[in-house]
Amino acid sequence: MDRWIQVVGGIDDGSLTIGTRTPVAGTPAWATLEVRYGGFASGNLLEGGILQPHEQAWIQQLHFGKEKGQGDGEGRSELNEFFLMQGMAQLRTWLDTGKYRIEVPEEGALLVVAWLVEQNRLDEAKQILSELRPFLDKLRFYPTPAEQSILLEPTVSLQTVGETIAELKHISVPLTIQAEREGILVWLPIYDQMIALFIETVEGMAPYVPLEEEEGMDGSRRPLRREDGQYQTAGGWPCQYYPADWTERGKALVGHYEEQRSTYTSSKKFHTGRNFVTLLDCLKRCVIDPTLLSGYEVGCIRSTLAEFAFRRGPPGSERHRQLRQHQQERTKQPTRRDLADLLISRLLPFPAERGLEEIDTVSRPVGMEEEEEFGVPTGTNLPASLLQRLQRCREATVTYLVQNKIIPSSEAIAKVLPSLTAQLQATALEDIRLRWLYSALYTSFRRRRSLLLWNLQHQVRFDELPWARVLQAERSAASHRIQQAGIELLSEVISSTITTFPQQILPNRLLQELRSLAETAGLQLPMVDELATDIFMGEFSEKFLRAAQQAALLLAGGLYERYYNLDYERILAIDDVGRSPYGTPTSAEFARYCRELAGAASPSQWGPAFNGMIIEQQQILTTHNLAPLFIELGLAERLNPTKLEEMGKSCFIWICLTLQRISHWKDTLRNLKNSAYAWRQMVFYLSVLPTASQQASWLSWAQSYLTEQTQPFQQRFRPVLDDLIQVATSSTTSQILQKRQPFLGWSVGKHRLMPEVFS
Repeated sequence: MDRWIQVVGGIDDGSLTIGTRTPVAGTPAWATLEVRYGGFASGNLLEGGILQPHEQAWIQQLHFGKEKGQGDGEGRSELNEFFLMQGMAQLRTWLDTGKYRIEVPEEGALLVVAWLVEQNRLDEAKQILSELRPFLDKLRFYPTPAEQSILLEPTVSLQTVGETIAELKHISVPLTIQAEREGILVWLPIYDQMIALFIETVEGMAPYVPLEEEEGMDGSRRPLRREDGQYQTAGGWPCQYYPADWTERGKALVGHYEEQRSTYTSSKKFHTGRNFVTLLDCLKRCVIDPTLLSGYEVGCIRSTLAEFAFRRGPPGSERHRQLRQHQQERTKQPTRRDLADLLISRLLPFPAERGLEEIDTVSRPVGMEEEEEFGVPTGTNLPASLLQRLQRCREATVTYLVQNKIIPSSEAIAKVLPSLTAQLQATALEDIRLRWLYSALYTSFRRRRSLLLWNLQHQVRFDELPWARVLQAERSAASHRIQQAGIELLSEVISSTITTFPQQILPNRLLQELRSLAETAGLQLPMVDELATDIFMGEFSEKFLRAAQQAALLLAGGLYERYYNLDYERILAIDDVGRSPYGTPTSAEFARYCRELAGAASPSQWGPAFNGMIIEQQQILTTHNLAPLFIELGLAERLNPTKLEEMGKSCFIWICLTLQRISHWKDTLRNLKNSAYAWRQMVFYLSVLPTASQQASWLSWAQSYLTEQTQPFQQRFRPVLDDLIQVATSSTTSQILQKRQPFLGWSVGKHRLMPEVFS
């Protein structure tokens, strides 16, 4: 809430201008901002703020004064000035060894300056410093020291060993388990001792619950009950006489309870139950003066003693002993916290900055030495929940991680891909020092969160960072050497993504990285982002038209064009690209055609639903990047017809499962939209199948699979499938087919596939 209040306050006082590339007043576009959900800048700079521990260490080492580094960024100016002068040697050492880390791109600026000075390129170094100087007192332009050099390997991990350890440290014992263990170890022994104390005061036979004379079907006899349903009680009465030391032992037990009560608070149900409270209250007064107890209270004690003996056996009996022993054994079972601590001890010897090439030695059963240290029995296997966390730091190729479900989504691919792209692009640099520096800079830059931008503006690009521009220039001179490697990596990533997650559209974060890979490969791919409906300006930049025209070359005359009632000839004929008022090249005719397909011919029609319908038609026309990627990378041949059929089946199965998941109406609308997107992907895969017989075989399978679903869903969804079958098998002219309605995700009013429960 404080952060959002800061955002709103910044908008109110003018220090924040949302929707621009420089939303924070007085801050250049290259500065890394703290960005809240939705792309809103908070006004904070990620490389600013309170000094980090390694900065504090430098402050103390350089004797800048004990008072330095205590305030917000205090002492950072001295550190920046130090590295520009006496500390230049340290920068060169970092360059030579690669033993540093760059979390935010600004942290690599002075390393680039040091390299330029070494190369006697002083004018370029001065130019960079002129842009940095106004911020030397706020931002850190130096890296974080590390024990190991930056790794340049063709493998990735979803998270590092250090990140996994941090996750494991947050695992706690559930309160229910804490309460149960506390109750068994602390409160039940006190309860047993109170029962035993009052049994000592019984005159005659100890109280018990009498049983019925007749045996039941299982040979047992049921307890006799009173009219009010409570157990009947027989035997002697408690509180009739007291052994010599009874009072002292009773007082000691009460004192022990009070001591434990102030220490343990998790298991209230164990010491607030009716019988426990009754006995404790009676004991407290009985050790003072037994005559304070009323006859009714003595009767309650008698009933409690009888019920205890019936349920658990008298204290000291074999039945009671076995019950308590079984409960004690349960408390000795290791908790997830115990196992997490054990796993952390196994991970600590490994480098925190990277993943694990092999996890078998870390995931092995518990050994004898570990039992002594952590109290976990030898041979205990780690639970699946911890093994799953461990798998996230497995270091392997993207293809391996995707195929083995370690990477769970296309969004997760976008998280690991920048390090591979950085390493690939860095190979164009001859100097290993620059490879380290470029890889670290690029990877940190890709961690930046995108800003909310209006008027067709683009996000800040890597080469807009003054110090990164130097490395880009060095790399570009030899980038031709890595074009083929870029094509191979791009093809591998795309193939792994769409075969494993065929129903998901490529997310914007992944597209950002794919564009960079395409540029490295020397490909001019018009890849388009998913647009936000709430800030859609009603216009499409040139790349949307070019993507649609590539789709037309691949799909014209086929199932995809006929199913969605498209006119790809019209798309191919559009040639009206011109400058918009914002300076970005746009196509008015392409936007007009999208509005026509959406049934919103007037540009004045506006709103999230109308915008969503227009954007969806754009996605249909462009295939949301599938067609350009299939053309440029030859994916149809790479995947083969069998794989394409499987991808189509995966989409259909996912759609059926998703649309039968009934929840809140907002979630249902989201499911409808995502299902329509998955349906579009499915139709595309069918359209690029080489023969009509393969399409027919797939459609026959889909009909059979639909009959296995619930009857209400079959009734809702059968018209959608029948419509696709009609288009695929009919020879009817396109004019007649245009009267039908394809499956779309956006609509004004109730969606035709919305379940009746939301009527």
